[in-house]
Amino acid sequence: MDEVSYKEKVLKAGEQAFKATIIEKPKEIKDKKSLMIEYARCGDNYWINDRVRFMVVGRAPGVFKKDDHNVMNYLDDNGCLFSENKIEYCFDEHYKEGLDWIHSKSDDDKKKRKRYIDAKPFFCFAKKVYLRLTEKEQNFEWYKNICHSNIYKIVSTSGGNPSSRLTKAQENEMLRIMKVEFEFFRPTHILVIDGEGEEHCWCTRIKADLKKNAESFGAKIWFSDRPETRKAEDLIKRIDEVDVNFWQKK
Repeated sequence: MDEVSYKEKVLKAGEQAFKATIIEKPKEIKDKKSLMIEYARCGDNYWINDRVRFMVVGRAPGVFKKDDHNVMNYLDDNGCLFSENKIEYCFDEHYKEGLDWIHSKSDDDKKKRKRYIDAKPFFCFAKKVYLRLTEKEQNFEWYKNICHSNIYKIVSTSGGNPSSRLTKAQENEMLRIMKVEFEFFRPTHILVIDGEGEEHCWCTRIKADLKKNAESFGAKIWFSDRPETRKAEDLIKRIDEVDVNFWQKK
């Protein structure tokens, strides 16, 4: 699939997801915020290595830009301001942005200081998996070589994960977008990070479908609980438990 075809298909899926989630289920959604769709992004060097194209999937919101052109604002309780141009603008912003923001600094609310985003448990864990998979050194710029896809595509422009209501409302639409992303980015290895015990974890409840789709083009896929610790030994122990088949390369 070329870039033009990918954009056309994923925008169609995104528009359908937004309409089905927000417009058709207004009473279920209580997040009266500015919303946007977060599409998959990849680093500048993602396509270089054919043997390992690594995609990490999970609830790890990235950078959101508050802009009149890339948000969807509610008009009232029965609808919202929507246009295809805004859906397309979201895509264009994500596609060209890359993943350098993963190694930027952000405010840590708990400790009231700034630290690197990739020091957070989610990305720390993903990094360790990628480095083991590629046998690279710790200081390797891993974030430039991966693809990141958010599980819940419809999110607030102010950041953070969607509420349980918004999560539940959109979960049946997300797989459609994810399949288009898989088809275009053609990852060889997919790490899906989310809580197995979550009530509205769509990747757990329908992961058989997700797994079947990923494996249809030869991708290895591994589902993992969210890492709630940053202790290196705990993360390594979890990685050691992965099926040996996941580490195989083309």
